[in-house]
Amino acid sequence: MTTLQLRIDPKLKKEAQKTASQLGMDLSGAIKIFLVQMVATQSLPFNVDCPIGHPHTFSLSAERKLRQAIADVRGSKKVYKNADELFKDILSE
Repeated sequence: MTTLQLRIDPKLKKEAQKTASQLGMDLSGAIKIFLVQMVATQSLPFNVDCPIGHPHTFSLSAERKLRQAIADVRGSKKVYKNADELFKDILSE
């Protein structure tokens, strides 16, 4: 076993402990479940929404689609002058 240390807002920690307790576990157990699922799925075990006001931040599902679209474009003969042109083409599909 190893130790994991992290800094977290005290209020968030208290709320997370309360939620974990309601689920019948301690916070350490909840974090272990999170890490096991992250490793098993090779991703975060939940969707992360794009924060308002951050136009170039994507949810994980949108990022996966974007990566696939970029891979598809790389396989084509198209050439783009810049990233905006690439994104415009990808999003128009």
